Amino acid sequence: MREKKLNLTQKKLLSTIERHCHALPEELKKLPISSLIRLLRKRLHMTQENLAQKAKVPQSFIAKIEAGREKPKLQTLEKIFSALFCEYVVIPLPICSFDEIVQKQALKAAKARLEYVMGTMSLEEQLPKKEMTNELLRAEQERLLQSGSSEIWDY
Repeated sequence: MREKKLNLTQKKLLSTIERHCHALPEELKKLPISSLIRLLRKRLHMTQENLAQKAKVPQSFIAKIEAGREKPKLQTLEKIFSALFCEYVVIPLPICSFDEIVQKQALKAAKARLEYVMGTMSLEEQLPKKEMTNELLRAEQERLLQSGSSEIWDY
């Protein structure tokens, strides 16, 4: 079943996420959740026990989280951040733009498809010149991109 394309509002939302995530300083992107909880707790002059009581979790659990020995579930993080007077939002940090990801995957798929065809042609000793191979690769990548199909992820 083919999925519907994104509407304008959905495209704008993803574009906003991309733009803002890339604008974040690197040290913020790499800040472990354990350090963030500890920093916020200390900034609010709370002890681990204070935070644990407000979040309704054991103090030992807060200690393990802050030490990086425990990875809390999202539901627990929501309780902890609420106790720290913060909202908790989960936003993906794409490693590059979504367009670049799709371009790279379409190229990978195009290469895989072309390699199959080239293997068949090689058996028949009919390999095209390198320029023609590159043109075929670009054309297949463009075809895959234009189709908007999920078939690029089959490779």
